[in-house]
Amino acid sequence: MKFIFPVFLFVGLSFLSACSNDASHSGLKNNETNNDKTNNTNNSNNNGTTNNNGTTNNNSNNLSSKAINEIEPNGNGEGETPTMFELGDLISGEISEGSKSQSDVDRFSVNIEAGTIVEISLVSIGSGFSDNFSFTIYDEDEDNVWEHLEKRDGRKRRFFAPTSGNYSIVVADQRFLTETVHGGAQSKYTLETRVVDLDPKSLPLQVQVEGSGTVGLYEIVGTGSLISVETVAQRSPVLADLDTKLLVFDPQMKTLVANNDDLDLANEISDSKISFYAKPGQSYWVVVDAFKLGAKQDYRLNSLVISDSAGAPIVLPKNSKFTNNISDVAGSPFESDFYELNLKPGEGVRLSVESDGELLPRITGTLFTTIGSVKLVEAREESGKAILEIVHSSSATQNGSYVFQVDDQRNVNDPNEDIGGEDFGYSIFAKNISWVKGTIPHPQTFQVSQGEMKIGKYDLMPSTFLGLYFEADKGEPIIGFLNEGGNASQYENGTALVGGTQAETHYFGVREKYFRGAEITTLTKKIDLSTIVFSELAEDEPNDELNDAQALSLPVAILGEVSGTDLNTNNPDYYKLTLTKGDLLSIFVSAGDTAPIADTVVQLLDSGGNVMIENDDYPGQLSSFFSGIFTEVKTTGTYLIRVQPFCKPDSCGGVGSYRLNVFLAD
Repeated sequence: MKFIFPVFLFVGLSFLSACSNDASHSGLKNNETNNDKTNNTNNSNNNGTTNNNGTTNNNSNNLSSKAINEIEPNGNGEGETPTMFELGDLISGEISEGSKSQSDVDRFSVNIEAGTIVEISLVSIGSGFSDNFSFTIYDEDEDNVWEHLEKRDGRKRRFFAPTSGNYSIVVADQRFLTETVHGGAQSKYTLETRVVDLDPKSLPLQVQVEGSGTVGLYEIVGTGSLISVETVAQRSPVLADLDTKLLVFDPQMKTLVANNDDLDLANEISDSKISFYAKPGQSYWVVVDAFKLGAKQDYRLNSLVISDSAGAPIVLPKNSKFTNNISDVAGSPFESDFYELNLKPGEGVRLSVESDGELLPRITGTLFTTIGSVKLVEAREESGKAILEIVHSSSATQNGSYVFQVDDQRNVNDPNEDIGGEDFGYSIFAKNISWVKGTIPHPQTFQVSQGEMKIGKYDLMPSTFLGLYFEADKGEPIIGFLNEGGNASQYENGTALVGGTQAETHYFGVREKYFRGAEITTLTKKIDLSTIVFSELAEDEPNDELNDAQALSLPVAILGEVSGTDLNTNNPDYYKLTLTKGDLLSIFVSAGDTAPIADTVVQLLDSGGNVMIENDDYPGQLSSFFSGIFTEVKTTGTYLIRVQPFCKPDSCGGVGSYRLNVFLAD
């Protein structure tokens, strides 16, 4: 079959091509000592040998033993289907002649039950491959490379199937997509498939064991504690060629509990590490599998009982599933679990926590820097999950250390609840993502999924007011301004910004405040300020008390000053105005007429003095610290605007003059 390669083949097979000269595979010919001491023949009943935890199956599972030849077309192109087979079959085919996008690949599919160890042997390979044969194993979604084996006649490869479903074997010549013409009558191959008998070894806690090759199968009996297991293969002192994959499997439920491929791929650490909560008396399988073999296939497996805290969080590898549990802790504080993710500049993650029982999960994300920490995001439960997304700025000069706290949100509402126990388990998964900037503004109505931020593009001309206000069918919308670094600064709904001297393009993300998903309606407005005729007024002192608020008629521009030495002594200015339901109130601050120029904080209050909307600095400013508010009035009545300097507990750096511009958008 000849076809243009689908995306999943670009991801998987191009990786194989990149690895075709990898020295870690140079020892496969000498891999006889790793589990494989028998010769392969065309007889599917050929006996295998014992690896460190299992022996090959000798038809004891009533496996099929047919010879299956590929049925063309069996790629992933339109109208093409994989050739089906059963475990125990011999599968064979031929890579047709081609090059570039017309390269041929063959795809086979087999249904495998979770918890099965499968062995695939290369029985024969034609001379046309010229040492470029490879096959890749994909999971049911066909977007994740599971294992691979390349360019060795008569070799074997084992892998552990963590989920039930269809697995694909994709056979290719590693010269695919190149100028080199390859394939043809001399590019035939035959593969043999087997099932390996399961014989897990006991893995005591707080103990280090040594192993070699794949697949290592171990058993842990839970004690109601958090357990960490870690492989050491490519790191010192082992320094092997083995690229491990680590899985924890529940053999009773036949479900994957946790998994990790690479401990830190960014720093080229291909060993693996998992933390999981082991229920008392329950059996778990720890599986040491491998993505890539090599000449030296030794590893060490460490198992520890661990605890975590805000100061000593669990390091969470990305693209890996962990499990844990919220315990019932009497008194305050309630129990929380803490995880750390280290993100490079421009790197983003989608973090999801899913309850497997009674937990209502909440996630809080905090960034730790050299000058302190700041809470960034919070995700609350929706349908048994809490999901959030975060990106570390690409303009950052160093990696960002993010700590995520997981707890039951009912404990947060009432710390005396002490909600937790054996039925409050969960899984946590961190996946790399990137925020894609939208090409059009947000539509009038759009859906934001749980954990998602929808990004839209806004072009802003000079002297133009852009008001951003969104309504949601549930929850509360939050606006994220994407800076040049690609991360989002969070703003409360109802912010605004003003164009400068040149045309600008801005990107804004919108999400539900706690990432719970919602249907969003936008009331965003662009106003040409040259069309607004402002009445200019001076601030009328005294107006630093609620009852002394200066009355306004719109549109108006007020010249005023704010002063103060700290949060307790700053001198705010109050203004009052009457608004009608449906009014689109627009407020922005610009420079006053005397130095220094104020760094303002503006608040919209109801008639009782309660804060409805607040803004410190509107988005997109490079050298000023002005405020902007845009909102739809929901109830006719009297409202107040409070202007105050930006202050810290012991100082006020924002004192000075300002111009407060207030008008109603059409």
